[in-house]
Amino acid sequence: MRVEINHYFCFYDRFISEGFIYKFKYPSDNKDNIDFLTNSIINFNIVFLLKKDEQIYHIKRVPCPHCCYLCSSQIEFCPKCGEPIKTRDKPTSNKKNKGIMDIEFSEEDYLKILEIEVGKNIPEVKEIAPNQLGYLQNNNKVIGISLPNCKLKSLPPLTIPLHSLKFLYLSHNLIHRFPKELAFMPSLKDLWLDHNQIEVLPAHFGEFSSLLILNLNSNRINCLPMPIEGFKFLKKLFLRRNKLKALPKEFALFSCLEVLDLRLNQLNEFPNPVCAISSLKALNLSANDLLEIPKEICNLVNLEVLNLDNNKLKNIPSSLGNLNNLKKLNVKANFWLDIPKEVLDLAKKGLKINQ
Repeated sequence: MRVEINHYFCFYDRFISEGFIYKFKYPSDNKDNIDFLTNSIINFNIVFLLKKDEQIYHIKRVPCPHCCYLCSSQIEFCPKCGEPIKTRDKPTSNKKNKGIMDIEFSEEDYLKILEIEVGKNIPEVKEIAPNQLGYLQNNNKVIGISLPNCKLKSLPPLTIPLHSLKFLYLSHNLIHRFPKELAFMPSLKDLWLDHNQIEVLPAHFGEFSSLLILNLNSNRINCLPMPIEGFKFLKKLFLRRNKLKALPKEFALFSCLEVLDLRLNQLNEFPNPVCAISSLKALNLSANDLLEIPKEICNLVNLEVLNLDNNKLKNIPSSLGNLNNLKKLNVKANFWLDIPKEVLDLAKKGLKINQ
């Protein structure tokens, strides 16, 4: 299948394994006589063509320290295992040795490749929404893409940064692995991967420092990897309906987090690292198997909404009465639960208790 991308022609085909993007200019006077760059190690998903008489871009390959896969020295993450490659060549200004990171490739080009992947036209919209197919432009640059219910199993390979993309919604698809292509979207602020089939998050999960909102609801995630300190500015994290049994102690590093949704997981103990996130305003721990709430919950001085319904709680700590900003407390479906006097006193000040 052939797709015109600016002044390039792209042959797009799905091969066996992940690959790189190579760029060759198409000889306009002889379109039938084209030599493809072949490689005995790497199978290609996307191949760009260049004039035979022009210099082919030289790409040095280095073995991945984790899986020994031969990778371009111009990329940051292994295309096979997704692990970071510590040793990278710096981009050179010498045109004869121009690397893949210097190739012109925009969000518009990637959007056209996505249209082939989903098999339908992606319309421009005035407002981007997770449940509506479309893309959003600002100053003639694509800043948002939404692809719900497109049966996507993965994103097309990407090794060139897309700096303009800020919103990416991939809800209700068939994605089973956290897309490594996201590492090449350094300006991404809002990411929705809810209602997919993701089981494991990569080791470089915490290297998306631009993200403000991350929605991973309704997947199959059973643990969070380390490190996660890269989420310096994350404000909203949705992990509803997964298979989490505990949170790592490093979870306390989410220092800017304001909304945390852990409803419908498999938590049988209160995740203590949460008590160190004083910025939290809304915490949802409903529909788990919690037996008690630690007194340290009083450290969440900015908390406004606390949802603890459908657990196995018999009491809640009196220290909860120190949360003067608390406006809503939901403790329904916790049989034989006693509400301490200190918490009831907050109800006189405006706290709404659903019991």
